[in-house]
Amino acid sequence: MTRRFSSLNWRDALYSAVRQAPGGVGAAAVFLSDRRGLSIHPESLRRKLTGGEQLDIDMAFLLTEWLEELADCRESARDWLIAAAHQGGLHVVDLPPEPVGGFENEAGALNDKALKAAAELGEMCSAITGTTADGRVTHEERERVVAKALDLIRLCFRIIRNVTRWHRKEASV
Repeated sequence: MTRRFSSLNWRDALYSAVRQAPGGVGAAAVFLSDRRGLSIHPESLRRKLTGGEQLDIDMAFLLTEWLEELADCRESARDWLIAAAHQGGLHVVDLPPEPVGGFENEAGALNDKALKAAAELGEMCSAITGTTADGRVTHEERERVVAKALDLIRLCFRIIRNVTRWHRKEASV
């Protein structure tokens, strides 16, 4: 039977990110062995990542560091942290870095984000109505609604950051 991995489970999210990295679990094991000075076999790492053995937080953070160094993996490197927070009842979002010095036209950037937020809200509502149509929710539907809601939340935090930065610029003039 094929195991289904969930982006909403911290261990699954970390395992998926490592698997999708160039070289996968084998390359991660080499990195950990080099970094810690202790050898770890790829299959031992796979068991740790899939829940068959204990995975300590230090190793998870080292894997995050490794993933962040890989250009193709930066976006998913901290997904496990977000999933862990959600599993613990906390709600966390990862924002892209703020542009250095902000935008030349902060008002225009804010308006662009407002229009994008309206589109994101529409997509989230569509995902919700598709999910609730039959009165049941599947694993895939749950993941889709959560992903759309997080996209909107992330954009809202960027709007807050944008308007705050604009206000700070105006106040310093």
